[in-house]
Parts: sequence; structure tokens; C-alpha cells
Amino acid sequence: MSIRIKWFLANALVVLLLLGTLTLAMTVYSRDFIDQKIRENSRYSVSQLALNVDHLMQSYEQIMDYLYTNNNLQERLLAQYGSFPEAEQMYFETVDPVLQSVRGISQMTRLVFYTENPLFEFAGFVPIDEDVKRSDWYAAFRANPERVKIWWPPRQDAFRHQGNFRLTQRLNNLNEDAELYVTMDLDVRLFDNLIANENKRHRFIVTLPDGSVVLDSHRSETYGANLRDYDFADRIGQADAGSFRVRDGEDSDLLIYQTLVGRSSVRGMKVISLIPEDELIANANEIRRIAVLLLCGAVALSIALIYALSLGLTKRLTKLASAMRSVNTEQLKPMQGMKGNDEISALGRIFNGLIDRIDRLIKDVYQSEINRRELELRTKESELYALQTQINPHYLFNTLTAIRGSLLEKGDKENAETIKLLALSFRQVLGKSGQVIRLQEELETVDTYLRIQRFRFGERLSYEIAVPEAYRGYAVPRLALQTLVENAVVHALEQNENPTAIVIRAEEEAGGALRVTVADDGPGIPAAALAEIRRGLDEAAPTGEKHIGLRNIHQRLRHTFGPDYGLVLDSEAGAGTRVSMRLPGDRHGDGQGGKQDG
Repeated sequence: MSIRIKWFLANALVVLLLLGTLTLAMTVYSRDFIDQKIRENSRYSVSQLALNVDHLMQSYEQIMDYLYTNNNLQERLLAQYGSFPEAEQMYFETVDPVLQSVRGISQMTRLVFYTENPLFEFAGFVPIDEDVKRSDWYAAFRANPERVKIWWPPRQDAFRHQGNFRLTQRLNNLNEDAELYVTMDLDVRLFDNLIANENKRHRFIVTLPDGSVVLDSHRSETYGANLRDYDFADRIGQADAGSFRVRDGEDSDLLIYQTLVGRSSVRGMKVISLIPEDELIANANEIRRIAVLLLCGAVALSIALIYALSLGLTKRLTKLASAMRSVNTEQLKPMQGMKGNDEISALGRIFNGLIDRIDRLIKDVYQSEINRRELELRTKESELYALQTQINPHYLFNTLTAIRGSLLEKGDKENAETIKLLALSFRQVLGKSGQVIRLQEELETVDTYLRIQRFRFGERLSYEIAVPEAYRGYAVPRLALQTLVENAVVHALEQNENPTAIVIRAEEEAGGALRVTVADDGPGIPAAALAEIRRGLDEAAPTGEKHIGLRNIHQRLRHTFGPDYGLVLDSEAGAGTRVSMRLPGDRHGDGQGGKQDG
């Protein structure tokens, strides 16, 4: 098993155990937290419902209080009238406007006054007769004279075919013994609007102080129902608030209740809420499902990250091992892309440093060998130069002149001219001293050489020397341009049956350097061969016998003038060849600064 797999499995196992433990702990904590929050929210909902019930009932009690404190109304209702028209006039002037303003209240189905005055035969007035005296509300007021208002449980109205619950009020503000009462019947659906839509699944029960049920959201009718009829009544007891679990068969509910302790008319009313246990379980299950999804996502992400990290680490180790295996004396390349500050990156940097040091040592050895060979080459050049100086040019020139005279006597002017040019060529070559001469002198040698080649190739060779006088004083290595022209003759003219033109130009570059170009329209050089020649120019030592002349000129230019100068080759197959020498603009054939007139 590779180190990558071992490292990956170990980290994945650790992450899985940690995330699993964390998820389990968070699930248990979240479930308890959610259950506690649901209980708190449910208690808040019950408290809010109780407050709303209290405010709703208080709003209708305030209407009764308005009638109770309206002394002018009570005085007119308690007064004695001599005739019905007199009572009727009082009714329409005083009582009816008040009643009209009260009867338009929402959810109120009926408002009735009970009085002992027989002349009040108006709508909404009922005389207190024997039937009224036998009613529950009348008996309750008579049994407890101190009670001012009483709420009564819902009853079904036989005439209206709807359920009502009643609020009764004694109007005895002016006279404590007055037999004057008012009843207000309200629609039993009054409390339905107090239950929020999101709580429709919860069961709400509202009871009066005597236990009578005025609202049961899961029952369509509550007529005659009482709190003691429910199984959980004994567990509620007399406590003001509380909660406990209620089980009914397979169903289980959380019961929360609160008792109203405000005004005497509603003191003892209870608001009860039953929340299904399956809703709590559903929330817990949802938390568990989300936790599992988060666990799976976290595990997947962690495994992906661990894999990416293991791949990054082991990939660099593999790369380092591969680089170590591939090290040889011919390819000492440092590793690329070793980023970071960890131990693997440190090993990579140490390896790169080691490769750099080995490469420098090898280069030092090669450079020593190159210097040794260059010294040998210079020694040979010095010997050649010494040998050249030992040749007696006068003897050579006199001999060639004698041959030319003999040819002229015989009338062979063409060969005599050739001998003349040959003698001139030797004079130009052997008569100059030094490694650097003026471009003008080099051009004279080239011109003589090309004139000789004209005798050899005839019309197949044409040439042009287009070098302005201003550039002819520049310095050039001796016989450098001569060698380029010879290459053009050998490789362009001799290997081509078609006529060949050779052009020598000079132009100044933007930086002040002088470019001298030998161009031909011969067969050109293939791309692969051109690339090989270019690579050979910068080789420290020749690897073969080809293109030694070009390499020597390039190396002489760089050795004489610096690394920015040398040969530049351009060629295309079938489109000729252009070889250029880059010469410095501040170096001249006299060895002094400034230009030298040619």
C-alpha cells in the first residue's frame, strides 16, 4: 500500500469519527433545544391567546360599563311615565340613539334590557316577569347582590339557529336596589379569529371561571361542555399555569394552560393548548435529517480536501524521487514548481541547490577545458601568423609578375589578368598585419576574390558591393568578410547551375551598431539545417567538422567586440541566404575612437 493511500485512509477515518461524534452531539443538543423552544413558543402563544381573550372580553365589558355609567340613560329608564306616548317620546329622544350606537358592534347578535316598567313595550325591552325571575342569570344576581356583570356559557338560539354566549350587566349605578338589567348575546365564533392560521393544528380550549367551555377548536359545538368532562381536568387543578403530556390512545399531546387573574368577571378563566407530539417529533426528525445531510456533505468535502492534500504532498514526493532518479551528468536540471514552506519544499530546495552546485562544478571543468583549447588555438594562430610573416612576399609577387609577363608576350591576356588578380590578392592578404583591419581593406580583398571567381564561373556569377563610404572606416576582423563570401560561393554558386547574385551591404542599426550582410539568391538552407548551424555558433567547442568557419568568425567577433556582437543567419529553402556581421559603431580600423575616412 502506497504512502498516499495510507495517509488518505488515516485522515479520512479520523475526520469521519470526529464529524460523526460532533453531528451526534449537535443532533441531541439541537433536538433538546428545539423542544425547549417549541415549549417556550407554545407558552408564549397560550399567554398571547389568553391576553387576546381577556382584551376581547374586556372590549365588550366596556360597552356594558358605558351603559352602567350612563346615569342619564338609567335615570330615564327608571323614571315613571303617566302614559305610553310620554314613555315613547322619552325612548326616541334619549334611549334609542344610545342603543343604536351600541347595537352596531361586530359579533353582537342581541342586546336586551330587562325592566319592571310596563310602559316600555319597545324592541329590545323585556318586562321582568315570573319566567325571567326563574332564569339562571336573574337568580345569580339575586343570590349575590354585589355582582355587577356575569359571563354565561354558550347556548343555542332556537330562533336564530346559532350559538351565543351571554354577558349580563346590572344597571344599578343610581339605585342599588333598581331592577334594571341588560344582556348582550355574542356569536360563539367570536374567539375563532383569535387563533392564528399557523396554529390551526393545535387544539385550543377556553373555559369560563365555572369551567364552562366557550371554545374548543376541535369541536363544532360546546353547548353544555365543562372542563371537568376532560380527562386532564384533575391534572390542571387550581394552578395558574403549567404544562404536562396527555396521552389519548396512540396519540400524545403536550398540554399548556394559563389562568386569567385580572378582572373579577374573568378571574378563573382558563386558556388551554394541546400540541400534537408528532409535530415535535417531526421537528426533531427534520433536525436529524438536516444533520445527516450536513454530515454527508462535510464528510464528502473533507474527503475531497484530504485527497487533494494527499495528492499534493505525495505528488511532490514522487516528483522529487523521479528527479533524483533522472539525474545524470548530461541533464542537471533543477525541479520546477516547488512552492511552499513545508519539509517537502525544503527537500526540493536542497535538491535544487545540490544540482546547481554540481552544475557549476561541471561547468567549471568544461570552462577550464575550453580555456585550454582556446589557448592552444591562439597558439596555433600565432604560429601561423609567424609563418605568414616569414614568407617572402616580394619573391611571390615577382614570380607571379614574371608569369604574367610571359602570358602577355604570348598574347594570353585573359590568363595574364587572372595572374594579376591573384598577385593582388596575395599582396592584400600577406601585406596586412594585425587581427582587426578597416572594412575598406576587407572589401578590397573581397572584390579581388570575386573578380577571380568571375574568371572561373563566368556569367553564372554576378556581385555587388553596396557599402556607403561612411561605413568603410569601421573595424572588422581580418578575413572575416572574406570567409562569408567564400561560403556564399561554395554553398550557393557551386551547388547551383543557375546564375547566382551575391550582394554585400552595410547599414547602421538603431543602437549605433553596424550590420554588414552577405546575401545570395541561391538554393537557401532548410529549416532543420539552419537551426543546427545556429546552435553550433554558440558551442564552446566544435562537435564536428561542419560550419567551423562560421563558428570561428562568430567566436572572433564576440571575443573581439563583446557578447552583443557576432553573426546572424537568415535563410529560407529556395529563397537564398543572408549572413550578417554585427559590428560596434565606436570601433574603427585604426584602433582609435571616432570614424576613419576610407
